[in-house]
Amino acid sequence: MKFGIVGAGIGGLTAAIALRQAGHDAEIFEQADAIEPMGAALSIWPNAISALDEIGLGDQLRAIAQPINHVAIADWQGRDLTRFQVDHITPGQTAYLPTRSQLQHLLKENLAATPLNLGQELDHIVEDEDGVTLHFDTGLNYRCDILIAADGIWSDIAENMTKVTPKYAGYGGFLALTDPIAAHPTSMSGTEYWGVRERIGVFDLKDDRKYWFYMKTGLRQDDLSKITVSGLADRLSDWPPEIAAALAATDQQDLIPFIVHAKPKPKLMAKNRVILLGDAAHAMEPNMGQGGCQAIEDAVVLGRISRNATEHELAEFYQAARLKRVGKFTSLSNQGSIAPHQLPAPLVKPAHAAMRVIFPAFANRQMKKLYTF
Repeated sequence: MKFGIVGAGIGGLTAAIALRQAGHDAEIFEQADAIEPMGAALSIWPNAISALDEIGLGDQLRAIAQPINHVAIADWQGRDLTRFQVDHITPGQTAYLPTRSQLQHLLKENLAATPLNLGQELDHIVEDEDGVTLHFDTGLNYRCDILIAADGIWSDIAENMTKVTPKYAGYGGFLALTDPIAAHPTSMSGTEYWGVRERIGVFDLKDDRKYWFYMKTGLRQDDLSKITVSGLADRLSDWPPEIAAALAATDQQDLIPFIVHAKPKPKLMAKNRVILLGDAAHAMEPNMGQGGCQAIEDAVVLGRISRNATEHELAEFYQAARLKRVGKFTSLSNQGSIAPHQLPAPLVKPAHAAMRVIFPAFANRQMKKLYTF
């Protein structure tokens, strides 16, 4: 089959590799003039590591990324709400934290002969019984058997197919990568600290650097320009010392602002000759760190199915394989903002107490299934 892939993010690049390995032709079209990392870093949990293993990229990722095995959620005073080891949930496996640029470079290096066309913004598509024609604003036209829309949360293709528009999730914040912090050396760990309608996470990177994110309820785009690293440091001065250390090791110019938008659990991921992949299909809130992981799973499953399905069967089989699983992740991810971002102050302490009791049971019953590809 001949595939046209719109979008050169994590999902689009991974799909091109998986489809080429399955014996198909694919070509990627990206509206940006250069592939720049969108965001600072992203967690790759064991389910996505297993998916990358299937297409021969798992060991390459392990070689460049920081392993994360000890994960905790704590209150603003540093008292654990829950803590777990990834390799206890999925024995023999752990999570990894590459920077966005590391992961994108790895995927680009493995594209082999797959053409990557930059500066090509999609204008419209024409689908018929025999294929799909992509029309770009540069005047380029491309004919393929199957179109893969991997063009992110604001995908026009996805909105036209599903009639679903992303909604503001009620919070936003910043991402950043720090300089090395000698006083807090890398230890394969990451912790989220929760206050009242705000939180900050600090995760290990290689070479004693950290990846951190801050999120606060009610932040909108206009608010972000008013927030500084020094202002955050003052605001969080009573929080655990590793937060102050991470903020002190961050330059203002390195802050990456974001506003969280998301979609509800998807009801449609493919139709006829058009397949939705990654955030175009299931843009979820960032509360389980699974957005990129599910895009990788989408791509690898699509490659697997394409080895035996015909072009007329592919959309149906892909949706059957993915819809229930990504729906589970989307629902859990979107529900995950309730405790840190939606509770009024009087309910925070009771919710934290309940979480200490409930989460271990959830981990034992559910997380192994979620982290298994």
